[in-house]
Amino acid sequence: GLEGGRTWVFAQRELAKLELDIENMDYFEVGPKHGLHTQCIDHYGPKSITCVEHPSKLKDDRFLSWQSRIRNSNFKMEYIDLEDYNTDKLFDIIFYAGVIYHNIDQISHLRKLNSLARNGAYMIFESSTSRNEDLLNKNVIEVHYPPYSETYRGVKTCIFHPTKLACKSMLNLTGWEVISTCEQSSELSKVERI
Repeated sequence: GLEGGRTWVFAQRELAKLELDIENMDYFEVGPKHGLHTQCIDHYGPKSITCVEHPSKLKDDRFLSWQSRIRNSNFKMEYIDLEDYNTDKLFDIIFYAGVIYHNIDQISHLRKLNSLARNGAYMIFESSTSRNEDLLNKNVIEVHYPPYSETYRGVKTCIFHPTKLACKSMLNLTGWEVISTCEQSSELSKVERI
């Protein structure tokens, strides 16, 4: 399947359990990339869809081609760093999938997302996690530095690579409560992602 497909299946299952009225909710997504999650949530007709993507992606066709398929008339795409994004609007559903391990200030990102969340909001969080077998069950963040000599799979933007436990800890430290994980579904669980 398409990259991010497991995350959408997980999100769909978990959001269905909550019986949310998505039509009356505001949706926020960081790093929509190929737009899979945005297009999927659009199918449910949320009140609004707001996406924030790194400015470097503005001229990349992979990041532009899917936007014309969004039907929601309240769709807004912003090319800005999350840290620089400001709004008075609060959101009910936040997607933060495949983003945190590309950022150095991970705690700051999670705090920012918490500040954008309406009281009682839900966030779907997904991340690549450390593959180092010595670290898998530890609450640590693996450091790949300097980024051009000791990279994680050749990805120069992946400097701080958390373990699954570190992801949960960072979420808790920034005001998020982890209520469900993919580890509860054997077909969605992967050793290298949470």
